Amino acid sequence: MLAHMPNLCKIHLGNSTTNSSGTYPRPLEDEEIATLLSCCRNRWKVVDIGHNYTFQEASILALEQHYPTLEALVVREGDFMSKDLLLLLSSAPNLQTLVAIDDGCYYEPLYISIDAAMFIDLEPGTNSFRPWACEHTLKELKIKITDIPRPDLRDRRGVVEEEYAGQGKDIQNRVYERLARFTKLEKLWLGSSPVIEPWFHGSGARREQRDCLEMSLESGLHRLAGLKEMRELSVANTNSKIGLKEVQWMTENWPKLRMIRRLKGAEKKEKRKPYCASQDSFSSDESEYDEDEDEEACKEYLEILEWSKKEAPSLDVVGSCHRFYDNYERL
Repeated sequence: MLAHMPNLCKIHLGNSTTNSSGTYPRPLEDEEIATLLSCCRNRWKVVDIGHNYTFQEASILALEQHYPTLEALVVREGDFMSKDLLLLLSSAPNLQTLVAIDDGCYYEPLYISIDAAMFIDLEPGTNSFRPWACEHTLKELKIKITDIPRPDLRDRRGVVEEEYAGQGKDIQNRVYERLARFTKLEKLWLGSSPVIEPWFHGSGARREQRDCLEMSLESGLHRLAGLKEMRELSVANTNSKIGLKEVQWMTENWPKLRMIRRLKGAEKKEKRKPYCASQDSFSSDESEYDEDEDEEACKEYLEILEWSKKEAPSLDVVGSCHRFYDNYERL
């Protein structure tokens, strides 16, 4: 590679689906991936790591040498921890794309995530944000931000408890403020891929992220008013609280917005039951539902659809989830 491809700057390892023979490529070992990443003479600009190619310590250390030139990183699974993502975001001055969300081809996606406190990243001993190198270059961010207390949720399963009253709102406001510093941001995905059905897991239970941003005006969404380049937002499989007033606010403050993916309530409207991958069937167990919460979300979703048809016809608030549901007409 060094001798015959001196201008090589992009690398893609692995794939997201099986090949035509139905087999997977042999996974590379951590040291093998590290060797490939280390052999680029001019440093990589684009690194795309598919399934079966799991980043571990050696690979991550090798990748760090390319942060000065890295423009895009797509990594679907691996041992990336909060500290590793923090180092990338704070050290890559040319970074335009960070995708750390699975593309939806597997029942058991191995999510990479970053702890909210780590994502906020304040200067030691101060209340000020530590500047990140990619604040004015990042255009696409697909990431799962975790460990946000949500005292507003009636169902306490999977909820991070507050250490003091109001901590959840404090953390959310700080996360919004950090996101607002990405002034060129065009695409923001939080949670998981919008093409992953939230029940497609081995347990058959509905699985949504509950330690997430509310994405409501009351929780601090207004702090993102400066993201004038925003074109696409996904809150797939998160317990978000985007209602009509939030969508109206988004269309007013994000003039280029064209898509909001997987609003809560869309699943109920489709009248689907949870799918159990282990039994290859739709579960009849309704115990995972909070009926009042679902009914409220469904009503809000229908209001958004009606309003957008009249007032924002160029805005797609459905996304790709309905096409995914249509593959399963066995009810």
